[in-house]
Amino acid sequence: MKNILLKLFGIRKIKAAKYWKESLDLYCLGKYAEGVSLCEKAIRANPKDYRAYKYRGFGYSELKEYSKAISDYTKAIELNKDDETIYSDRAKIYANNLKEYSKAIADYTKVIELDPEHIRAYYKRGELYYDLKDFRNAILDFTKIIEMKPNFELAYIRRGEAYISIDDFSNSISDYSKAIDINIYGAETYLNRALAYSAIGEDNKGNIDFQKATHFAYRGENHKIGKYEIIEIFFDDLNEYWRFFMNKNEISKETPGGKCTATLKKEEDGKWLYTLSWWEDGKWVGEHVRPFRANQNNLDLFNKGCAETARRLRIFQETNDFNKVPQKPPAFGKLSCDSPEEPEPIRERKPDGKYFPVIKNAKLVKRFNVGIYEMVLYTDVIALGIIQYSHILFAYINGQKEPSFAVASEFDNLDEPDSIYRFLGSFSSDRHINYGKSEEWADLTLFEKKAYEIMNKELGVEIV
Repeated sequence: MKNILLKLFGIRKIKAAKYWKESLDLYCLGKYAEGVSLCEKAIRANPKDYRAYKYRGFGYSELKEYSKAISDYTKAIELNKDDETIYSDRAKIYANNLKEYSKAIADYTKVIELDPEHIRAYYKRGELYYDLKDFRNAILDFTKIIEMKPNFELAYIRRGEAYISIDDFSNSISDYSKAIDINIYGAETYLNRALAYSAIGEDNKGNIDFQKATHFAYRGENHKIGKYEIIEIFFDDLNEYWRFFMNKNEISKETPGGKCTATLKKEEDGKWLYTLSWWEDGKWVGEHVRPFRANQNNLDLFNKGCAETARRLRIFQETNDFNKVPQKPPAFGKLSCDSPEEPEPIRERKPDGKYFPVIKNAKLVKRFNVGIYEMVLYTDVIALGIIQYSHILFAYINGQKEPSFAVASEFDNLDEPDSIYRFLGSFSSDRHINYGKSEEWADLTLFEKKAYEIMNKELGVEIV
């Protein structure tokens, strides 16, 4: 009976994860009500999955049902107190929609406690302190950002405003000057510095800045110079793409001054999410893309998608209406997960259409059952094909001959033959995910521990 209950619970956890992951695809298309419905199914399947509440809360926030969103975020925090994104999302509603600034500050403080280098949390908390006229704490937060990111234009501008509010005109002028060094087209920055110069009696300098402010404001309105400086190209060359593909889970780029940020992130289900966001108002657009083979045609197609995403963000900025942002055709063409056309595969499929490594010879380490799965761990693996492995952990649904999931320690063919470094990768029926490269994955004990963590997360089991 216990084994049956474990199997049923494992199936429910898998179903719950499937539902909330599908909700994210709907949210990217602006289908928030449909996404909320899927999260409700996830909660019914597994009421202890915090991510189902987290993502339903996001859907409610987009539907402007803020009380429900707060309730869901609070429930998600009860289930997982260590996910800083939940506190950040709840803080955004407290600050922007409910005007409960003290609660928002408390949530951003928790984000910083969990991630001391979370620049956005410092920035948003600093803005809230400023709005509450707590200028000295605002200055501390903007200073912290500048220590971590010395070329962040907005931090200098906001700290300059806080200095003016306490009549520290010398420091405000210094901050505005630094912001202008970063972005010479900032009309509002010239205007603020002009006011600071006037306050200390330097009218000549103030008049010059006022003229520059008028000049760049005019150019910004008529030529869009500096108004929405948005990233349109992400990867400069194939080498940069290849480094991301093989060694990183996330990469971000930003414009000078940090107003616009582009991020490409590998997600748990094998998809990649490209997002383009605007710091000052939090507007963003994004699209799921498929991993693609490293060649110039695909790289050009990806960068073309980045340019189209930039165009869509500009539409969002200028209309302030997400419904006016085009959703079709997909920005990234055949690389988009929404495209019916498949890109060329990253690696050749096996004859049975699956990505799993095929073993010629290996040493069996252990075999055990957990939930609905039989786990088999091998070492000293000799595999078919050019890719070779040190260790592999397979997961088979009981009674099935083909694996459902695998985690492997993979040799880097570009390394020296005696290199101790290995890639860590996972395999499902249709994709291969690379988690990065480390000497740890050559060690069987360290590999086994990490493989269990991945299995627990991906399959909803509890290997100890």
